Amino acid sequence: MKKRLLYGFAIVLLVVSVLLVVWQGSFRIGFGPRDPSQTFAFWAISTLIFILMVTLGFILFRTGLKLYIERQANREGSRLRSKLVWGALLLSFVPVLFLVLFSYFVLNRSLAAWFSSPAENQVKLFVSVAAQLEHEMQDEVDAQTALLAAQPETRQLLSGGGRSPGLLERFSRQYGFRSAGIFQP
Repeated sequence: MKKRLLYGFAIVLLVVSVLLVVWQGSFRIGFGPRDPSQTFAFWAISTLIFILMVTLGFILFRTGLKLYIERQANREGSRLRSKLVWGALLLSFVPVLFLVLFSYFVLNRSLAAWFSSPAENQVKLFVSVAAQLEHEMQDEVDAQTALLAAQPETRQLLSGGGRSPGLLERFSRQYGFRSAGIFQP
């Protein structure tokens, strides 16, 4: 009876853990780093986790190789040691699985959001600056057009009168423009 209760509790705990991991991975919260140091800190933590996992994998491989050699040589205690190592690995497999899932769902997705967020902000900033520059340039061209149209010689030329020699060159020199031109609409 106690064994069934223990198994039932373990299954419920496993299901709750799976649901919590899936639930954590489903969040789409808009957040980002406050400054580049936070982005760097999370990158460093993720790199440290990777290095530690590679180190742990190497240690486990070395231990497994030693156990295999001992079992092949039929040394005393090798069977017991093998059972202990396999039992410890199986006991630690479930927490490691959930830690890996947590790392993937939460840390890596937040890192991806944090690393792409500054680039997206820069693109938005550049688009905004380009729009403002275009607006300013159009305003400047409109002001120059109005200034040229306000000249009496320009009005005379557009009404069909004679062309004043050097009008556009004088206008360009007076206001510091490279060139000026009048086109019929």
